[in-house]
Amino acid sequence: MRATLWFALLAAVATSPALFGDRSLGPESALDIDALYANGAAAPYPGLSDNSRLHLDLPRDLAIARGLRRGRVDLWNPLVACGMPLWTEGGAPFLPLKIPYYLAPSRRTYDIATALRLVVAGLGAYLLARRRRLEMVPAVAAGSLFELSGAMFVTLPFGTAAPISLLPWVLLGVEAIARRRDLRAAAATGFSLGLVASSGHPMLAVLVFTACGAAVAGHALAAWRQPRTVLAITSLACLALVLGLAIAAPSLLSLLEAMRIGRAYKENSIYTLLSRNALDGQWRSLPIAVFAPALLVEMRHLLPAGYPHIVAPVVGTLGLVLALVGVYARGLDSALSVVAVVGVGMTVAPTGLAWIRQLPLIRYVYATYGWSLVALPLTQAAGRGVEVLSTSRGRHLILAALGVALLGTVSLLFVKDHVVGSALFDLPVRGAMLSTLTNGARWRLLLPLAFVVPAVTLVIVTPGNAGRWRATAVAALAVVELLATLWPAAWYEDSKVLAASPSSSVRFLQRRLDPRRDRMLAVPIQVGHPATPALFGLPDFRGLANIPIERYVRYLDVIAHPANWLFDQHTGTVMRSPLLDLAAVRYVVTVNPWAAPQMLEDDYRVRMVHFDRPLVIYENTAALPRVRIAHEAIAVRDMNDAEASLRRTVADGGHAVPRPLLVEASTDGRAPPIPSGGPPPTTNERARIVDDGDPDRLVLDANLQKPGYVVLADTFHPGWTASIDGTPTPVHPADLLFRAVFVPAGRHTIVYRYAPASFTIGVALAGLGLAACGLLAHARWAVDT
Repeated sequence: MRATLWFALLAAVATSPALFGDRSLGPESALDIDALYANGAAAPYPGLSDNSRLHLDLPRDLAIARGLRRGRVDLWNPLVACGMPLWTEGGAPFLPLKIPYYLAPSRRTYDIATALRLVVAGLGAYLLARRRRLEMVPAVAAGSLFELSGAMFVTLPFGTAAPISLLPWVLLGVEAIARRRDLRAAAATGFSLGLVASSGHPMLAVLVFTACGAAVAGHALAAWRQPRTVLAITSLACLALVLGLAIAAPSLLSLLEAMRIGRAYKENSIYTLLSRNALDGQWRSLPIAVFAPALLVEMRHLLPAGYPHIVAPVVGTLGLVLALVGVYARGLDSALSVVAVVGVGMTVAPTGLAWIRQLPLIRYVYATYGWSLVALPLTQAAGRGVEVLSTSRGRHLILAALGVALLGTVSLLFVKDHVVGSALFDLPVRGAMLSTLTNGARWRLLLPLAFVVPAVTLVIVTPGNAGRWRATAVAALAVVELLATLWPAAWYEDSKVLAASPSSSVRFLQRRLDPRRDRMLAVPIQVGHPATPALFGLPDFRGLANIPIERYVRYLDVIAHPANWLFDQHTGTVMRSPLLDLAAVRYVVTVNPWAAPQMLEDDYRVRMVHFDRPLVIYENTAALPRVRIAHEAIAVRDMNDAEASLRRTVADGGHAVPRPLLVEASTDGRAPPIPSGGPPPTTNERARIVDDGDPDRLVLDANLQKPGYVVLADTFHPGWTASIDGTPTPVHPADLLFRAVFVPAGRHTIVYRYAPASFTIGVALAGLGLAACGLLAHARWAVDT
């Protein structure tokens, strides 16, 4: 309990400007410079290379929180793109740390949920050190240094980075398996792995699973002369893996389904370029992160392409010295040594270890993610270093380690810029360092001395019988140094937009835009960045996903070739297209429209309805409603034929004109019915949404004079089923992207339900996995070796 309170105090101090002041742990202030949301004076740009917390995590978690507060687990997000799965890419709706946010969704509770990850990481590292037989003070030092390490601080601006905080717990479970070799240890490790795979970013989960495998291999190598022990360790580890995968099945099966029907950018050559630049950036900035970490905070705005990831290797100068002492004193066992080697191979890929980055799945993990696999062993070794300081040889070891660390500062002379001629990839590390040293921030280069000098003084002047006191004092200095070094890196300017009422433009759209009928589109991408309109309840035609649905990407490609599908899916500069009309895009938001490639003023179907310099909102009266009736249809073989037909149909631009609906076979292979010929009725037909309170259930009311299709301009996904007056009916892809059901004449109620089999099966497997863990936790069986 004392340790838990200590780590909670550290987390509160480290994140205090966000928890108790007017700052934030994420880049929400980017909203303040967005023309759609700007409302008064804007905050400075956060200077962050990845704003996914704002653009992806916050909108998704807010949607999940709203559903949970109504007693539902929502699986579909109707406000982004034409609808997309809500959390198949690692949204982690079941992560217990998010409970404060779910109970009272706000900016502050989101930061509290984020700060709790530090507590979990520190406590796990402490318990791991205790399991490795370190004394209380050295174990607290190990946990504190990991909690405040750069590897943990870089996770704070990201809502899906929780797997890293669970890394010590997984290794703790592996340690228990190696020592006790019983079913209880396997059950605990399996539960930890299941929580990891359900707690956020899939590639960060892969990273933790890799560390787990490395630790198991390390323990097996240590016992190689005892085959039965090796067999017991590996067997129990495999059991833990199976339990973990079962517990995480709802997330993992949903991810696999997304990959089956989606398009992952990491399969493209662009990922190779991104990955190589991330690796090069680590090499360039590593000397500063290791030997002059205090400079990185000042360099934040000079290196937007690398921040915050260049902070990841930081463990502090005293922390590094203690780690070197611990390594020399054999403070790393075989398991942590193997984990550290794998981490080095993943982060900087030196000669002889570069092959690690080519292993399956690991090759999809950015180099910047892997520093936790180095930081945890180093901080565990630092705990051992604190323990050594209480002995007589501690004085000589810490002075020798300090000399090695000081020699490392020479590497600062060889720091180089990484410039490829692109703002996305440029990392002028040397230029930023020199600029920082010449603009009055030279004192930051000397900041570590304020802690190193007292530490050395304590080591030299304290008598030999004061070893425990000396070790405690040096550990405290190491923790305070790391906190002082990285504390300014833990927060950003708070968003004035989220703290106040919406802008006049947002309020206009909230009044005029009916989500049951219409969508909006903003051009260019910097206006109302994709997915952020969902924060204000506005459905946006653009998307934001790492694995966007293939049909949606192809639909965008017909509008504006080539489609952007890297992270943000949008229409480039295209503001008018027949396919936008079909997708119910009624409001177009833009800035400085007179400079846009496709002006709207000469189109009598489009009129300006709102102007708030520099923002302009147009109403597209040619937009079709979200639900409509079609009595003419053409059967096409698959999405390739549908795409080719759409390209021919819309080649002349303009607006949508009456034409046959392009219909494909349903997911289960049923051919689409073709309505009989003849002119369509002109009166007394209607179709509309009457109930959309549950994103996973949509109720339509339709009245047809003759049989035809009721088209819903929402994304087709195999998880959607439909019924007409309670009778199941097949759902057909229509016009490449949308959903359609064939409806007989008369008045009918159509009910859509989103219940993908992947989630249903996943929940059943998770229940079995949790039940198995519960039973095994009470088992007393152990392997006799």
